[in-house]
Amino acid sequence: MKKRQAVCGAAFFLANVAAGPAQTDPGLSIKPAGVTLSGERLAPEKAPVDLSRPEPRQIEHLSTRLESEYADAAMRGEAWAQTRLGILYARSVNDEQRLESAVKFLTAAAEANDPEAQYELAILYAGGRGTQKSFDDAIRYCRLAADQGYLPAVYSLGSLLAAGEVGFKDDAEAARWFSKGAEEGDANSMFALANLKLSGKGTAKDDAGAVGLLEKSAAQGDKRSSRLLAALVATGRGTDRDPVRAASILEPLADSGDAEASYLLANMYAGTPELSSKRDEAIKYATRAAEAGKAEAMVTMASLHSQGIGTPADETQAQEWLRKAEATGMIRIIEKQ
Repeated sequence: MKKRQAVCGAAFFLANVAAGPAQTDPGLSIKPAGVTLSGERLAPEKAPVDLSRPEPRQIEHLSTRLESEYADAAMRGEAWAQTRLGILYARSVNDEQRLESAVKFLTAAAEANDPEAQYELAILYAGGRGTQKSFDDAIRYCRLAADQGYLPAVYSLGSLLAAGEVGFKDDAEAARWFSKGAEEGDANSMFALANLKLSGKGTAKDDAGAVGLLEKSAAQGDKRSSRLLAALVATGRGTDRDPVRAASILEPLADSGDAEASYLLANMYAGTPELSSKRDEAIKYATRAAEAGKAEAMVTMASLHSQGIGTPADETQAQEWLRKAEATGMIRIIEKQ
């Protein structure tokens, strides 16, 4: 009888993460406003309303309520108001006229050396929203903001340079920017710099240094850092091998619904001798990750059903989970003679 088997094993993701993960979350993205490398808060003449992460249904309400408040000052050339109004318009959905106005106001404020406006303008250029897409302009404005110590720009500039999505790649400069952000306690920058230290790209290979950075960013609640830290601790890379500690890092994330953490934890419980007392719990966490749509977790489910770990052995169920994994398009199943 031919058995269908996934090309990757149940611990595939854990092994790859521990071996040196790729940089994630590259490029420009909307970040909370108002922090510089010196630790100062940007203080315009009038304290701005935080519009960095509005809910979609808030946009129309915010626009009508605040537009007139900022418009008069913006038309008088006050950079703080041009920035606020520009950001307000930049959050518009499917409104090209307002997006074009966002570019106009943000450009004026950027030329007045407002770092938040420079960064927001970089986002628009990177996405081609309200203007023609231009990575050259995105890099230029992001660099202007980063040079002033605007932390979201510091991280985003490093990400663009590390990802090579702007026509060139410069890991060394990316590492320098991430280092600046990490020195100021920015969790995103710490995570990114840890990735570079693990791979030795743009900076000296330093597994222990990467672990130290991940511990700091994980302490701030960064989930990516917690997952990567757990993988390194589980395998003893850059630190003492301690599967029990690794599991303790993952458990709170998994119990809060994090599919990646649930997947990692399931594989650790199923295959780590030091965690044998938790072996039967592997099926619980694998089920959570699989039901969240994670293809690799479906492969893990197949393995657990096939071996009877935490559930009665059932080859029919195992093959069904392999079929589900293949149906996601993320896993290729081969026929084993």
